Amino acid sequence: EWAKRIADEFYNQGDVELKLRYTVSPFMDRRKHKVDFPKGQVSFMNYIVIPLFEAGAEFLPDLEFTVN
Repeated sequence: EWAKRIADEFYNQGDVELKLRYTVSPFMDRRKHKVDFPKGQVSFMNYIVIPLFEAGAEFLPDLEFTVN
């Protein structure tokens, strides 16, 4: 549910960019949803979630199991 809401927000941004005849930002073009949405999920995990858990484990060693 949350991923869909975030995607909708991104697509709204892409709609504005299209309307203004700008190049649509990556992952913000609803016309590419079937291809971009899964890629966006993987990117979110790789660039946000995993580094967050790694940083948490660095400061709280008992959380090391979350990154192994």
